[in-house]
This record gives sequence, C-alpha cells and structure tokens, in this order.
Amino acid sequence: MTDLERFHFADAFWGRVHCPVNKFAGIGSHAWTHRLASMHYAFRVANYHRGTSSPNGREAVISMPSSANPAPVSLLRRSLPRVMTRLQGVSNILTRASVPLLRISLGVVFIWFGALKFTNSTPVAELVADTVPFLPARWFVPALGAFEVALGLALLVGRWLGVVALLMVGHLSGTLLVLVTQPQVAFKDGNPLMLTMTGEFVVKNLVLMAAGLVLAAASTARMAVPDATTREAEFEPPHLEPIALDTPALNPTD
Repeated sequence: MTDLERFHFADAFWGRVHCPVNKFAGIGSHAWTHRLASMHYAFRVANYHRGTSSPNGREAVISMPSSANPAPVSLLRRSLPRVMTRLQGVSNILTRASVPLLRISLGVVFIWFGALKFTNSTPVAELVADTVPFLPARWFVPALGAFEVALGLALLVGRWLGVVALLMVGHLSGTLLVLVTQPQVAFKDGNPLMLTMTGEFVVKNLVLMAAGLVLAAASTARMAVPDATTREAEFEPPHLEPIALDTPALNPTD
C-alpha cells in the first residue's frame, strides 16, 4: 500500500468509523487526519536523516532536483552582451582611427627618410645613384629627398589625399628598379628567392604601396558619400506650379 492509499484509508477510518466518538469528544474528523499526516511526515523525515528508505521502499525526497553548478552559465549569459557591446565600441573606434593613423605614420616615415636624402646623410645614397646611373647623383638624391619630404607633409595635411597617395605609390614603384638594374645586389647568387639585406629593404616597399592604395580608396569613398546638406538638396521635392484647367462654365439652368 502506498503512502497516499494509507493516508486516504486513515482519513476514511477516522472520519467515518469514529465519527460519533469524535463528535462526542468535540473533535472534528479532520483534526485526526491532520494529526496522522503530521505523524507520517515526521516518520519520513526521521527515516531520511537516518539514511534509510521510506516505508514504500523509495528514498525520501524533500526538495526538487537542481541543475549542477548553474552560476557560471548564468554569469556568462549576463556578461556576454556587455562584452560584445564593448568590443563593438572598440571596433568602431578603430575603424574611425585606422586611416588617420596610417596616413600620419606614412607621413612621418617619408619626412624622415626624405630629410636624410636631402642632407646627403642617408646610407642608401649610393644604392639610389647606382639604380639610375644615367642621372647625376649630386642633385638627384637631394631632389628625391625633397620630393619625399613634400609627400610626407601632404600626407600629414590630408588634403587631396587620393592624388598624394597615387604619387606615393608611383614613387615606391620606382624603388623596385633595383631588382632589375642591380640583381647582383638584391639577390644572393642570382637566386630571385634568396634576398639580400638590400633586397629585403626594397621588397618591403610593396607593403607601403598597398598602404598607399588603401589611402586612395578611403579618400575616394569619403568623396563619394555626400554630406547632409548635399543629400537634402538632392532629395528636395520639386516645386509644382498649379495647372489651370480650361473647363467650360456650367449654366445652372441647364
């Protein structure tokens, strides 16, 4: 017999068989039922604390089962949206600052290298002169340095950035002439895959050329996006003049 059947049996027994005695004693049947239920609950709790099973052969259960260690999962669910929001904010800042940082860093490098060439203090003066042997080195190297300084200043100013970036890419393309006119200086034993220190110095200009193309593309994209005033002028609805319709007057007597 299960606990529930025993409970209903006790309720029926004390409520029906001993109903006259209960009425005579002034005690309702439900009082005895509650007393039996309390005694049964105390018996189940005592068995649970002793580590024994319940009378019907099942272990006593006093609480609902809970998930194992739910705190880390709930903490991750609460913190993940905040982390993603902060990462999105950092990404927005980097998107706005990446092109200006690239432009300023290239400007500083060009001014630095150009100043060394202009003052004949650069260690690559001989390399530059030997790359174009048909030009006099005494004025070509300083002139090249002055051009690089001008490019660096234009990059720092940031005006006409597309034109300046294309001039920079063209200038850096000329440095690759070393690989054609002086292969013995750029490659080891004539092997195009084995670069010398000079060859590495020249080949790294490919990265600077790619950076110049990025600046040119960013300048073109900025020019293609109209400002708020231009957008309002473009999408302003045209003013329509009223059109007079020549309709014959209606005679009320008709």
